[in-house]
Amino acid sequence: MRRNKHIPAHFGTNAARQAQTRYLRGKTPESERVEKNREAAGHVISLCFMVALHDRYGIGKDRLDRVVNSANGALERFAVNKRGVGMERAKKKLNEELEGLLTEHFVLPASKAPKSNRDWALLGERREAAEIVVKCYVLGARQALGFGVERLNETVRATEDVFRQFNEWAEGGDWLGYNMLARRMTDILGEPVDVDESDAKEPIFGKTLD
Repeated sequence: MRRNKHIPAHFGTNAARQAQTRYLRGKTPESERVEKNREAAGHVISLCFMVALHDRYGIGKDRLDRVVNSANGALERFAVNKRGVGMERAKKKLNEELEGLLTEHFVLPASKAPKSNRDWALLGERREAAEIVVKCYVLGARQALGFGVERLNETVRATEDVFRQFNEWAEGGDWLGYNMLARRMTDILGEPVDVDESDAKEPIFGKTLD
């Protein structure tokens, strides 16, 4: 899905190094596969969160813009902490910011049943990335909309429901899942949200790319 201002880049990649590794191996290196899984999970769940805000509370484009901006700030703080003190301590700091706000523990639903240790590992990567993004968007909704505990947790539950719907779409292929979610966002924002899988090499959520 092509990024725009509503789809922040949650987790960067070292493209040059990955390209070099890819040419040497002749196939997608595992480090790249992990990053693509994390990035895809972050992008999709951020959109699911926005759809949930709209469907549950009627939040429109202007207020969603404010949520995204606030969430981006939280994501940037997390990235800085991760670089400075490592992933685990960065997650601890994020949880400290959320103290008293979340009673729901978000776990990304599995889009397909893991069949191997690698499948379980990639699901774990997607779940960790999605949980971080959801928590940052909770902080964004708190700051931008003034949501209290009840509404924040209801939004998290609704986000999970939207993701389950995305999973159903993705059963027909990743492109279909992305495209249906993009249509929802286009309707909500009143501006095109396009799907661009030109660099996709393998499906992440469904069994096929298209």
